[in-house]
Amino acid sequence: MSAAPAWLFAAWFTTLPLAVFAALVASGGRGRAFLAGCLALLAVGLAGDAAELAFQRDLAGWRATPARVVVSERGSRQNDWSFAYEYAVAGATRRGSVFTYRPRLRSRGDTDRLAAEHPVGREVTVFVDPDDPLRTALDARPSYDLAFVGLAIHGGLAFALLRSRLASPARSASGSPRSPGGST
Repeated sequence: MSAAPAWLFAAWFTTLPLAVFAALVASGGRGRAFLAGCLALLAVGLAGDAAELAFQRDLAGWRATPARVVVSERGSRQNDWSFAYEYAVAGATRRGSVFTYRPRLRSRGDTDRLAAEHPVGREVTVFVDPDDPLRTALDARPSYDLAFVGLAIHGGLAFALLRSRLASPARSASGSPRSPGGST
C-alpha cells in the first residue's frame, strides 16, 4: 500500500487546531449546519489518522537494500543537513534522501551527530517500498505515536461534541432553548 496523498496529510495536520476551535465554539449551542461542518472536519482528521496508521504499518514491509551515502553536508541552521544516498533496484541506480518518516525534532547536536555518522562514501542499508522503489528511507522503523495521538484527539473531540449536542436542552421551533418550566 502506498502512503496517503500529500493533500490528505496537510488536511489532517490542519484539522487539529480547527477541530479544537470548532468543538469549543459548537459546545456553545450552534445550529445543525455548524455541527455538520465540525463533524466533517473531524472526519477528515480521523481519515488522516487512519491513513497514517496504515502507512506506518506498511513500513514494516519495506525491503532492506544496500546503499552508499553520496551527499552529507551540514548547513548553518539548527536542522540543516543535506543528505542523499544511491541504491540499486532492478538493475537501475536510484537516489533517495529521506532519513526517516517518523516525526522527530532535532537539536543542533543531533544534526551534527547524524552528519558525522553518515559521511560521503559510507555504506548504509536503506529500506525500499516494494510497491514504489522510488520511496526509501534510511530509518524505516514504524512509529504509531502521532497517529494514536491524532485518533485520541480527533475521536475525543467528536465524542465530546456529539455528547454535548445530545445533552443540550430541547429546542423550540424558533431554535432557542425552552425554559425548564414550559413556555416563556
